Amino acid sequence: MKKIACLCLFISLLIISCKNSVSSTEPPIELTFEPQDYFQVDEANALKGFFPIMTSNPLIPCSMEFFNIDLKDIMTGENSYNFTELNKKIQQINNRGRQAVFRVVLDTPGEYNDNDNYISGTPDFFWSKGIQKIYYYPDRNTSKPQCYFPDYTDQKCINILDKVIRKLGSEYDGKPGVGFIFCGFIGHWGEWHNYYDTSDEDHHMPTDTQQRQLYKAFAESFTKTITMTRYPTSSCLQNYPNIGFHDDSFTESTVNDSISWYFYSRLKSQDVTDRWKTAVISGEFRPENQKPFIEGTKYEDYYQDYDLCIQKTHCSNLIFNKAFNSTYVNDSTKRNRVWTASKKLGYDLYCSNIGSGVQGNKIKIQLHITNTGIAPFYYN
Repeated sequence: MKKIACLCLFISLLIISCKNSVSSTEPPIELTFEPQDYFQVDEANALKGFFPIMTSNPLIPCSMEFFNIDLKDIMTGENSYNFTELNKKIQQINNRGRQAVFRVVLDTPGEYNDNDNYISGTPDFFWSKGIQKIYYYPDRNTSKPQCYFPDYTDQKCINILDKVIRKLGSEYDGKPGVGFIFCGFIGHWGEWHNYYDTSDEDHHMPTDTQQRQLYKAFAESFTKTITMTRYPTSSCLQNYPNIGFHDDSFTESTVNDSISWYFYSRLKSQDVTDRWKTAVISGEFRPENQKPFIEGTKYEDYYQDYDLCIQKTHCSNLIFNKAFNSTYVNDSTKRNRVWTASKKLGYDLYCSNIGSGVQGNKIKIQLHITNTGIAPFYYN
């Protein structure tokens, strides 16, 4: 990619230097083409591949880092915001030569302080406005104190989230150093599902009308930076081709046409299986499957074939935290295994043909750039 960039710069300068000598009456310059061999780049290309939760010393190449941030850390009141902590995290990642991917959360199951008190990500003013706390036991373990999240069916809650989404858009849409933004906000970990308080993951979730309000806010507020939601929970997403999707159980519940709630099945049910053509498909390699994958083994009962999953979804990048941890990737064989898998994601551009010709004091060069990957590069 660096060689191509340098060649394009050279050509641009060459065209500028020759511009005044070109005559429209002269015959066109005939080009002689030379096919170029394909080779895979052994470095981290932008916005593709595996990436970690914030880390300063990854063991395989990466171009992004991910983090969650609590809503209370950026919203100090109903109409007041403080982006100091968010900007700090983004800058730390940028200083390492990578782009930030982040998600705003209100509820992180099992997040306790040293006194075993739940650390809620929801600002306190939610409760003073009368929004109900919905209590639950993480992992349904009654030996631990209860956690809680706001009632997402309360329109007061939805209106607050609508405002903060639009505020985030005004601050971060098109911001250099921010690669993608997960829609977040709703559900456990901002993953648009609740299941610990009951067996129903849609319990206390926004109605379809309320979801439409939030997705509209995302689509209108982020016209440059691509956002991604967990899966198509509303048919309105057909109208917002700039919103992508992220599968947070990749290789566990990704592909199976007979199970309606699996990721690809949901894409099919809402007729958005082609969304990869306009917006990124991302997610997280299922944490329980990461270590076996690194070691070259697998969970027979839960693991789905990685290659099949990426071919069906056209996935561009995945959180794969264990691939960047020396505890798991502790030899070259394991590192090569995950690095090879990482490079299969997203685009794969190379110069497939170079045409050149000379006529008098003029030279013309034409490059053919080919994408052999499973997805496009989404930005200009």
